Amino acid sequence: MKLDELKAIREKASAKIEKRNADASQSEWKIVVSMGTSGIHYGAR
Repeated sequence: MKLDELKAIREKASAKIEKRNADASQSEWKIVVSMGTSGIHYGAR
């Protein structure tokens, strides 16, 4: 591979990472904790 090809690959990967980070900061997260019988047994309350 040539240096120019490697730089192009790095730029594409960097752009994908930036987009992923921007999407993650805009989305809302929801965490759900199960309180089934085994969860209550292990202290879910």
